[in-house]
Amino acid sequence: GNRAKRTGRGRADAGLDPAVAASRLRAMIDAFDGFIYICSRDYRVEYMNERLIERTGYDGTGQPCYRVLHGRDEVCPWCINERVFAGETVHWEIQSPKDRRWYSIVNTPVSNPDGSLSKQALIRDITDSKRTESDLKHALDRLEHEVEIRTAELQMKNRQLQEEIGDRKRAEEALAASEDRYRSVIDNIGIGISLISPTMEILALNRQMRTWFPGIDVAHKPVCHRAFNAPPLDEICPWCPTVKTLRDGQVHESVTETPSADGVRHYRIVSSPVQDRDGRITAAIEMVDDITEHFRSQQVVADSEARYRAIFETTGTATMIVEEDMTISMVNAEFEKESGFSKGEIEGKRRWTEFIHGEDLEQMKAFHTRRRVDPDSVPRSYEVRFRDRGGRVVAVGSTTVRTLE
Repeated sequence: GNRAKRTGRGRADAGLDPAVAASRLRAMIDAFDGFIYICSRDYRVEYMNERLIERTGYDGTGQPCYRVLHGRDEVCPWCINERVFAGETVHWEIQSPKDRRWYSIVNTPVSNPDGSLSKQALIRDITDSKRTESDLKHALDRLEHEVEIRTAELQMKNRQLQEEIGDRKRAEEALAASEDRYRSVIDNIGIGISLISPTMEILALNRQMRTWFPGIDVAHKPVCHRAFNAPPLDEICPWCPTVKTLRDGQVHESVTETPSADGVRHYRIVSSPVQDRDGRITAAIEMVDDITEHFRSQQVVADSEARYRAIFETTGTATMIVEEDMTISMVNAEFEKESGFSKGEIEGKRRWTEFIHGEDLEQMKAFHTRRRVDPDSVPRSYEVRFRDRGGRVVAVGSTTVRTLE
């Protein structure tokens, strides 16, 4: 009862043995696919998760954070410790000078049992998300051309229980402090986490899941496929990865089509097993990401590309797209007809200069070069002699449109 008051809510697992509760929380934190560390006010590392230890190459607990993380001999000039120890939660992004990858960082103050404060850092690799945003913008700027959105796979691991502490009272105090710390980490992660029983009952939800599904009370252990869908489903969701994990003990992933009051939403779910000491599967952890906006953006790009391709192919005029090195990257059906070559023979293999009469070629090449420096310095439309596969030369009108890079 006292612990429930301290954490701010009555949890369905409040009556569990502290070791079991700590095991669940440790499994949840080990499922986080990023780096976690905690340091003191004087920059000393107090905790590193396994992934950060693997990346660093050693356990740097007790050493200065700037040395462990960045190999520096003094405090980092971008350090935000003062803001965090003043009580502020700081969200920021940085491109690491070490590996040139982008990371999202959430720094929060954490209260210790003795009343002191520590700084907690949650670090996620968002390089692929950054690239996805850049690819999407690039595609829209190029008349909504093809965008490939790549996302990083969430990988989850389970970790063994910490070694038993001899003195029971000290063990209970340590487990209570550990439970509070892990609960703080889980509730501050920007993705949803849920714990599902072998009978598909919801045992626990983190803050993000409660935000998405405010009507769910885990104390009643509702069945997941009824609670997460509106209207409720009577059968297990056809895309459910969790039922597979509960059956075979493996990690599974899928993207949902979840009905809700504001339409269908899409979540990426990665499910991972929770096992007891005998290897029996006692539950499954779901890591949940709302990718609805990404999904809709992909559909918009796909629709735009389809419209662009339809216009390109049906314009009735021989049309080609030329790269900076003069290679032809795309032609339409009318260009095939006029040139006598198929797309397979042209695209990525031939240069536009091969289709221009020799007496016009130097001027055309000069236009090509100047256009990339100052598009207004050369005419957009002019007459040129075109040469087809059989060597036949015809005068044609040429109009050039420069696409955005």
